[in-house]
Amino acid sequence: MKISLCAVEQKLNDKNFNMSQIEKYAIEEAKKGSDMCVFGESFLQGFESLSFKYKDDVGIPVTQNSEEISKIRKIAKDNDIAISFGYIENDHGAFYSSQMTITKNGDIINNYRRMSSGWKEHDACSDYREGNKLYLYKMNGVSFSTLTCGDFWDEKLYTYISMVDSDILLWPCFVDFSVKEWNDNEKLEYAKQSQLVPMPVLFVNSYVEEKGRAKGGAYVFYQGKILAELKPGEAGVLQYETK
Repeated sequence: MKISLCAVEQKLNDKNFNMSQIEKYAIEEAKKGSDMCVFGESFLQGFESLSFKYKDDVGIPVTQNSEEISKIRKIAKDNDIAISFGYIENDHGAFYSSQMTITKNGDIINNYRRMSSGWKEHDACSDYREGNKLYLYKMNGVSFSTLTCGDFWDEKLYTYISMVDSDILLWPCFVDFSVKEWNDNEKLEYAKQSQLVPMPVLFVNSYVEEKGRAKGGAYVFYQGKILAELKPGEAGVLQYETK
């Protein structure tokens, strides 16, 4: 199975642009023979799209049956390619940082909700929530699981993470280290975290034009090592083929 890690440009609070990015890369990667495109954490709305003042944030999260999700499902089906992307979810008024995975047929196969709290401000009200489950799902004979960004750094989740049993672990993130910071230190620290699990870990970060924001990068980590990398600094795609 060929998986495209799309470390590509996103814009804050611009769902139309971000959806157009999903469509653009779905089309391009499908033509290259990819079976799946993976985009970063909160890709649809942007990582800092929320103010954490509930009345001001109501229009930002989207439901699983929203127009935006329906369009992305159609993109997947029309291009015969699975799509995994981060978004801020509204489930009956509760907000989550979620990663949705859609099959080539346009079906929602997984909707993972980040379990660590680092995506929100500490004084956010109880309507900003975390998930409490990690699901395994299978496509093209390959089993997947998903963790989002800070989940891998939360010691309270280490025992839970160590029990993950899938062929591939997706690790969509939004990290805004400078390119120098990342290359000099953080890259190796992130690689080390992959030792918590026995399978390849597919890391993907978004790219934002503004100074001091996320600068992309995609990696295949395995047991503390880097098997493949797309260095940060500009938007790009890293394709990985499962064995």
